Amino acid sequence: MENKEYLILSSMYKKIFKDKKNIYPNEWYNVKEYELKNKILKECIENKILIINSSLYYEFRLYSLNS
Repeated sequence: MENKEYLILSSMYKKIFKDKKNIYPNEWYNVKEYELKNKILKECIENKILIINSSLYYEFRLYSLNS
């Protein structure tokens, strides 16, 4: 189940990249690991980077492949 923090962070992330398409990787919605997603979104918001450029994206990809 999604948590409030995730929803807030996701909204902030969307605002930063409102003019871009495909700001979420394909596997983003298949993974329910919201603690990791929150960390990724925080990093992306702080540094104004896309999820795929996050330092935690590799870890997320591994989690996604093993789910």
